[in-house]
Amino acid sequence: MQRNMQGLKHRFAILNAEEACQLCDQPLWMRQFYAFPCQHAFHADCLTRKIVGTCNRVQRRRIHELQSQSVEIMKQRRQLRLAPLTGKQTGESDEALDAQSRRVRKQLDTLVAGECVLLIKRLMSRG
Repeated sequence: MQRNMQGLKHRFAILNAEEACQLCDQPLWMRQFYAFPCQHAFHADCLTRKIVGTCNRVQRRRIHELQSQSVEIMKQRRQLRLAPLTGKQTGESDEALDAQSRRVRKQLDTLVAGECVLLIKRLMSRG
């Protein structure tokens, strides 16, 4: 699965402007989204809620930890941008925060978007 995810990293999908999230039926372009090779697409927050509702306690806790880390990184970035105005220095550099953000996003993507939830559901209902 990890090798497949790495291969998909450099692929793209062409979506219609009217394309909707498979979970909430709202336009995809309104928020960050994931598009899968099976042609299903989901808003990131809709897919995360779906995964959190179906995964085990350990995975759920890890997803929440990563989301908290992501929020904290955004706060630190904001403080870094405001530092020249406020005179307060922050401990992290912009590059370090970017690296942290990429690492957290990659881990979250693996947990949330490792496989299409609708495809898994169909395969399980057949077997």
